[in-house]
Formats: sequence, structure tokens, C-alpha cells
Amino acid sequence: MAAGKAFCAGFVGSCMGISVLFGLIFAPIAFNMAFHRLDSTDMAVTWDPFTRQLRDVRGAGLYVVAFQKFVKYPSTLPTISTDVSCVTKDGLMMDMLATFQYQIIKSDLIQITKEYRDFDKYHKLMNTAAERAIHYACSQFNIGQFQSQRMDVQYATKDKMQHLIHDMLHADIMDVQLKNVQPPDDWKTAVASKQQAQQDILLASNERDQSIAKVNGDLKLAQQSAEIMLEEARTNATVILQDAISQAAGIGAMYQQQAEIAANITKTNGLSINGYIAYLQNRLMEQQNSLDVAMDTPQADVVSQCLRLSSAEAILRYIC
Repeated sequence: MAAGKAFCAGFVGSCMGISVLFGLIFAPIAFNMAFHRLDSTDMAVTWDPFTRQLRDVRGAGLYVVAFQKFVKYPSTLPTISTDVSCVTKDGLMMDMLATFQYQIIKSDLIQITKEYRDFDKYHKLMNTAAERAIHYACSQFNIGQFQSQRMDVQYATKDKMQHLIHDMLHADIMDVQLKNVQPPDDWKTAVASKQQAQQDILLASNERDQSIAKVNGDLKLAQQSAEIMLEEARTNATVILQDAISQAAGIGAMYQQQAEIAANITKTNGLSINGYIAYLQNRLMEQQNSLDVAMDTPQADVVSQCLRLSSAEAILRYIC
């Protein structure tokens, strides 16, 4: 009997010792599991593994929650960069790097956890949904607009992603950037050829304008030279005309004077025209010491005709 009591006492003691040992081992573990720390970049949903229910949403801080787990999500802006090959509105394949940031709606965090379980799966679905939105936005623009209207394409892509992701994934798209846009090589070659042609056209247009300006300048210079030459010709003509008029006036005055002298002599001496001619012949002979004339018979007739002229000047010009 005494031996039985001793056994029971030993057994109970052993059980208590084992219990204390287990308590010393698992107490720190349980204590650590009861404490949960969320950094300033985290937020979480509490989950009770026994009831398998989601409790509430927690922000940054230190929490003591026994036998519950935290399903963590970033409270900052996660960034996704993905290489996308899409077909543009004009049917060309184009490669680019799409980078975007999104903000998880905190009030929808329990619903997000119910639908997607944890952040890893949620993040992968976010990437897939973003690529879908990018493909749609890509099909709304021609390939040239990705070069000339990049901001418009990014805004359209952001709007499409926001519409799709806000309703399906309970998040807001904060920023979208389309980088390293790589059009097809044939398109690049065609664009380069077009740009070269435009430059050639512009160069030809400039050269044409320069040529027209030069021709107009030469024409204006020629017109000015012609006007100068015409003015000089007019001046010279005026001078020559005035000189001719002066000479004509002098010659006319001289013949008028001679005519008056001849009329006076004729009137004073009562001479006729033949008498006046004879008078001139006599005066001519008086002024010459000797006058030798050698001529053939036909020329004698000419001299006879010259002697009958109204002026002795004709006779002198012929003899000399």
C-alpha cells in the first residue's frame, strides 16, 4: 500500500516536472507569437486560424494578439516594371517598358484578402491586369503617336488601368511611365527616309528662296543701271541737241549776216544776181597773187558752173 502511494507521488511529481518544462519551453514561443509589429511601410489584416475568419485591418504599430496571424500588405506605393509587346492601332508590333505605381485601398483590404489570399498573389494579378490595360491602350494609338504624343498615350493608359484595377483589384493607379519604346526597324527606316525627304524639301525651298532673292537683287541692280544709263543718254542727248541748236543758230546767223551784206551790196551798187557774182569773182581775184588752174575740158565746165554760184566759198572748196 505504501509502495503504491509512493509510486503515485512520484508519477505526479514527474508529470508536474514535465509540465513545467514544457511551459518553460513553449511560453517564450507563445509570448513571441502574441506580439506583432507592423512597420511604417506596412498594413495588415488579422486572421484567426481557429475560426478561420478575418478580423480587422491594422496600421503601423506593436500589437499583442494571441493566436492570430497578420496578412501584411505594403502601405506605400508598390512599383511594377514589365516588358510589353503590343499591337498599335495601325497594326504594328511595338516593344516597350511599362512602369507604374499603385496604392492599395486600405478600407478594401479584407475584401482583397478574401479574394486573393495574400500580397504575393495579389501583386502577380496586378501585373497581369496592368498588361491587359496596356495592350488595350496601345491599340488606341498609332505608332507615331507614341513618339510625338507620349504624354497623351501615358494618360490614356493610366485611365484604362485605373478603370480596370480600381474595380477588380481595389487599388488606385498613381503613375504610369512608358519607356524604351522600340518601333519596328522598317518603321524606323521609313520615318528616317521621310525626315530626310522633308529636310531635302526644306533645303530646296530655302535654296529657291535664296535664288529668287538673288535674281530679284540682280534685276533691281540691272534696272538701276539701266535707269542710270538712260539718264546719262538723256543728258548727253540734251547736251548734243543744245550744241546742235547753238551751232545751227550760229550758222544761221552767219548766213543771215552774209545775206544782209550781199543784199546791202546789191542794193547799194544796183547789182543784179549775175552782177553780184561777178563782183565776188573780182574780189576773189584781187586777194590772190597768182591763181594757176590745170584741168581737163570736162572740169572746165564744172568750174564755169561753180563761178555762177551765189558764194565764193564753193569755188575755193572745189579748188583746194
